[in-house]
Amino acid sequence: MDELYRSLFDLLKEESAVVERLVNFGKDEVTALKEDDISTLRSAIERQEDEMKKFLLLEQRRAEILEGIGGPDGLEHAGKIREDLEMEGSRLAAHLEELAAVNETNRLLANQALSFAATVQQALTDVTGGYDEKGQRTDSPGFTTIDTSA
Repeated sequence: MDELYRSLFDLLKEESAVVERLVNFGKDEVTALKEDDISTLRSAIERQEDEMKKFLLLEQRRAEILEGIGGPDGLEHAGKIREDLEMEGSRLAAHLEELAAVNETNRLLANQALSFAATVQQALTDVTGGYDEKGQRTDSPGFTTIDTSA
């Protein structure tokens, strides 16, 4: 049984490290979104995907170990390692909270970028009224107040 508790402890440490890397990649994503750096954004997302695959496998292993020790209630019988398990679990929870905050920032930045792109796209579409090629005001469809030739 002690071996299961030791495995759980090692697994929690490994999960915590994976989530910490996810947080760092998320921070890279924040920077890329702010700087409109698509290649860095793509790279950060790819690395996050790889780490998420690892995390999901670790979570599956953790569920199996917890089942082997009788679920979360089985931690009562962990003995000396119980405190270490609780500390590592708290560390993992803190990293997950930080990841959630970074993901929320990324979501807001992505929505802002999409809103800006939609606004620009709408401004560039044909509207009734504007100026023709000679700079004369016109109310005809197909003209815009923005020079779209660029």
